[in-house]
Amino acid sequence: MAMASAVRPHVVIAAFPSKGHIVPAMSFAKVLASAGLHLTFVSARYSISEIEIELHAAEDQLPHIHCVGLPMPVEITYRNHLARDQESTLLLMKEAFQKTSADFEQLIDKLVAGSLPDRLSLCGPPLAIISDNFCSWTQAVAIKFGIPRYVLYTSPAKLLAVQFYYPSLVAQGRLPEPDSTDEDSNAPAVEDIISIPALGPVPLRELPKSLKDSSPKIVHQFFHSNACRLHETSGILVNSFYELESNAIDALNEEILNPNRVSIFPIGPLLPYPFFVDDSQVVSSSSVETNKFTDWLDSQSPLTVLYINFGSMYTPPRAQTYEIALGLEASQIPFFWVLPAASISDRSKPSLVFPQGFEQRTQKQGLVVSSWVKQPLILSHPSTGGFLTHCGWNSTLESICSGVPMIAFPQFAEQELICTMVVDKWKVGLRLESGTDGSVRGTDLEKVVKRLLEGSEEAAHIRQRVAEMRMAARRAIEQPDGSSASYLQGFVREIQAKGVN
Repeated sequence: MAMASAVRPHVVIAAFPSKGHIVPAMSFAKVLASAGLHLTFVSARYSISEIEIELHAAEDQLPHIHCVGLPMPVEITYRNHLARDQESTLLLMKEAFQKTSADFEQLIDKLVAGSLPDRLSLCGPPLAIISDNFCSWTQAVAIKFGIPRYVLYTSPAKLLAVQFYYPSLVAQGRLPEPDSTDEDSNAPAVEDIISIPALGPVPLRELPKSLKDSSPKIVHQFFHSNACRLHETSGILVNSFYELESNAIDALNEEILNPNRVSIFPIGPLLPYPFFVDDSQVVSSSSVETNKFTDWLDSQSPLTVLYINFGSMYTPPRAQTYEIALGLEASQIPFFWVLPAASISDRSKPSLVFPQGFEQRTQKQGLVVSSWVKQPLILSHPSTGGFLTHCGWNSTLESICSGVPMIAFPQFAEQELICTMVVDKWKVGLRLESGTDGSVRGTDLEKVVKRLLEGSEEAAHIRQRVAEMRMAARRAIEQPDGSSASYLQGFVREIQAKGVN
């Protein structure tokens, strides 16, 4: 009898297998576990190996998250193509996830029947499926079993508002049909600005290529399908907070964008620990490699180091790496540069990667790291004073919540939209200007680095703005009546109510 009273509401989370999606999904799983739910966390088998190690190490604190890896046959192909061609990578992942839909359906069938071993058999049937926006195929599985599906949206609320209206833009002929081609004589003329009701104008250049370009066709169809199925869900959990994107969140609750009245829950920022530590604290880690990094950071003065990381989906071309190195050296600003091993693998010809003698001349100025690092540890360190970033959404939130100003260098997807918000709307960063081909010159990087880190009045204003936004984020998630905390409580109550009915 005591066991029955201890049964927790059970929720399944299906995460898209890339770091930018896995990290917020697991952060959300931990939040829900702390709120009294049991989570079955589902993704590609190879993607969750690190997560399983982490959860095993924290078993006493997180006993209510169970990982299930589904087979996905493109692991090697995915990893080989990741840095070279994002669209091809996305296509591979889409096809692979479609192939695993049958495995996912079998898993849900067993969860509903209670026929799985171990603790999953004790947690009851799932009351909801929470899946990534890229996993819209889970909608059909949810419908089959009569389980409500919620979307975990790992991009800005502003992009969600655009996606909500995207099917209407296609129907109006203002964006390409998913089945059209570039040679289609009926294809709409490209508009410079798209007007979104209740949101306002959005420059076309800020939209992901896959929403405004019918080529490649199958990728365009993928994004179109995801956008349409958003309107079929029971709710959307947005990795943002009201104070950051109030205009977009208000727009999402307007009937003209949201005719089906899909519930919107801005419950972010969903970030890995640690965040919001006191400025006087230095985050510690048992990792020898991490300690080596923090030892170097400890040797630098407060707010002097430029951290550089372009995420897991972008590897700078060699010519671009060369120019970045030139700009960093010329700036004489201390730097901590995370650069994929593929970019610096040809040590026999270092001049093809770095300027001749760069590593020797800058050995006291900076640190180049080719391995993956725990970004929160670097951003939260007192010596970190700026972040040269590709404007991925996770990195942007992490920078804001660490109180670190940004130098924005967007590359693809919604990063141009995020860059505009960082620089023009929130005023927490500077744009790194690039040429028409997207490349940047070392002299331009040198100038913008000095503008941010040499103590100008402009830099002080940016630093004050990001500090204010950091505090707003902290209030949103830590205060019981904070905006994100309140939305989260509402979502948990909604799930708990499904278990009572």
